[in-house]
Amino acid sequence: MLQPLTNEPLIAVMIVLLSLAMVADLRARRIPNRLIALGLLIGLVGNVAAFGWMGFVYAFGGGAAGLLCLLPFYATGSMGAGDAKLMAMCGAFLGPVIVVIAAALSLLAGGIIGIALSMHQCAAHDDELPPVAAGKDPAPLRGVSRYQTVPFAFAIGAGVLVAIAAGPQIGSYLQGVS
Repeated sequence: MLQPLTNEPLIAVMIVLLSLAMVADLRARRIPNRLIALGLLIGLVGNVAAFGWMGFVYAFGGGAAGLLCLLPFYATGSMGAGDAKLMAMCGAFLGPVIVVIAAALSLLAGGIIGIALSMHQCAAHDDELPPVAAGKDPAPLRGVSRYQTVPFAFAIGAGVLVAIAAGPQIGSYLQGVS
């Protein structure tokens, strides 16, 4: 059921692509579509080469599951399209079961990163906070956007790595349940 995790070279390629996405997201808060397309293609072809028809099912199902996991967040504007597409790319390597777990772990990691960034920004600008009039919105801080974005590729990277590390235990559990 979790065969794609047994293909270490393919997983290594995904980690390299994921690392490139993290660098791009940190620098420009954008993940290049070419990188995503390359990853989807490599994930699909690599899994088909390694596992035949079932590799196609894993890659396609994983890509679809990864996209569907983060699509609601993109639709509500709380996440960029590149983040949802990056999770789809990871799904093409991981398959549908592991990518759903990776997506859940990524959301948890994203929440932790967002809280840490907010706390850092508040601590850095604590002395610059304007007094708040009752019932009025405080003026924005100098040089700090109120709605700063979180480089979510890092959260995806963390979720994917933890899901890969936990893959054998997940597989044992799922085989015991079925």
